[in-house]
Amino acid sequence: IFNGNSAAARALGLPELKEETSVNYSVGITTKPAKNLVITADAYLIDIKDRIVITSSITDPRITALGVESGRFFTNAIDTRTVGVDVVATYQLPISAKQRFDFALAANFNKTEIRDRHFPTSLNNIDPNQYFGPDQRSLIETNFPQAKHTLTVNYTLQPFTFTVRNTYWGVVTRDGFPFGIVQDHKPKVTTDLAAAYTLKKNTTLTVGVNNLFDVFPDVQAYENSYFGVFKYAPVQMGVAGNYFYTRITYTLP
Repeated sequence: IFNGNSAAARALGLPELKEETSVNYSVGITTKPAKNLVITADAYLIDIKDRIVITSSITDPRITALGVESGRFFTNAIDTRTVGVDVVATYQLPISAKQRFDFALAANFNKTEIRDRHFPTSLNNIDPNQYFGPDQRSLIETNFPQAKHTLTVNYTLQPFTFTVRNTYWGVVTRDGFPFGIVQDHKPKVTTDLAAAYTLKKNTTLTVGVNNLFDVFPDVQAYENSYFGVFKYAPVQMGVAGNYFYTRITYTLP
């Protein structure tokens, strides 16, 4: 991978990197339709011009002469638009002075699309997919869930707090171009558990487990796994599996 000021980039005539520019629009609303129930909704639109990305693999005699068989370069290759909506609902259910339930439902819907591509004239002699191919397009548009939802339940019985969190990860599509295939990774659900104990007024001890049931993304198609090297793609909840932790939190007075 080469930066825009490298000898290889100059040999190809790639323009120097410039700053991205973005325009953001957002609107939100908050309502309290019932006692202890709060709902917020936010919609947003983000336009990015001259977005910096990494090209696909470029092969060209001009860089072969420099001893580079093929290379990938940072470049201002595309303009994108992202639209999305975040909705959060929280509800508190008191039971006694020291005991209550807290419920939170968060939903996110989003979509990113490439609105324009900037193809340098110095690369007119190569396949456009070498500059920005289907693999890089999928990284921008479909490599992340367009829907992600989280349901969290906290039960507090002072000085203890117990948390259960379920997260829904929507479908992800990856393009293995130039050697692989297009593969859909099905939606998944992960579960996190935590128990916290307030030792003192400002100190809390927490033990927990993330991804309790050791959920992974779908196994990659053989062609997309670098021929068996990487079993899972780094999508959705990632490839770490479940893990346990202990944490002590101290809040300054």
